[in-house]
Amino acid sequence: MRSNARTPSMKITPPAKKPSVEKIKSRLVECRRSQRLNFSCLDMMEFPPKFISQANAAGVSNILELDLHSNYISTLPQDLVALQTLRVLKLDHNRFRELPNILFSFLKLQILSVSNNGLKEIDPALGNLVLLRELDVSKNDLTGIPPFYLNMSFLVSLNLAHNRLSFIPDSLGAIRSLQHLDLSSNNLCELPRALQNLEQLVHLDIHGNSVSSLPSTMSHLKMLQKLNCDGNPLQEPERSIYLQKVT
Repeated sequence: MRSNARTPSMKITPPAKKPSVEKIKSRLVECRRSQRLNFSCLDMMEFPPKFISQANAAGVSNILELDLHSNYISTLPQDLVALQTLRVLKLDHNRFRELPNILFSFLKLQILSVSNNGLKEIDPALGNLVLLRELDVSKNDLTGIPPFYLNMSFLVSLNLAHNRLSFIPDSLGAIRSLQHLDLSSNNLCELPRALQNLEQLVHLDIHGNSVSSLPSTMSHLKMLQKLNCDGNPLQEPERSIYLQKVT
């Protein structure tokens, strides 16, 4: 079986670097106005120590978004449990090999992005985040997905692209709210028939896999508007039939 999954490009570890006190203070000032804390692209090896006390001193509260993308962070400190108003968390392009435990306490989280980290698995405790609407775990090293999503009745977008998945469980069909599903660039040979249950699905991307046949149950996807199945050994006329049904 050919492998389509791309190995995520990992950064070369730079010398340990901590952002200057002035830079942290300036971003805290910005956060006080916007409720969005942007610590992205700072080449940080770890989250700033004693951050919560610094934030309190700067008059920062009710943080809605925390952006840490493009650093070298591999864990998050437990004192971040204080960020109970968090709605958006961006951890892309870091060094998380597993989801940090503190993440599962952000019960109001709606958007989580952890792409390009090297994750080996997804902790089922992710299912605690029942208000999640968008989840991006693309460009990692996932070989399977546990049914963490069974209670996520608000999830509309799930990105599993560029991993090492060879199997999609039928239980994925339980995400009735799902509108966008990206399974591209994995090692899939077939799709589960249970996809028919995704009645709200608008966009399905399976390009760059080894799928030779689409399940007949896909005809139940009445809301489907975009289907990308390029780079699969699909047989004609099946491919043409499905592509005629979507724009």
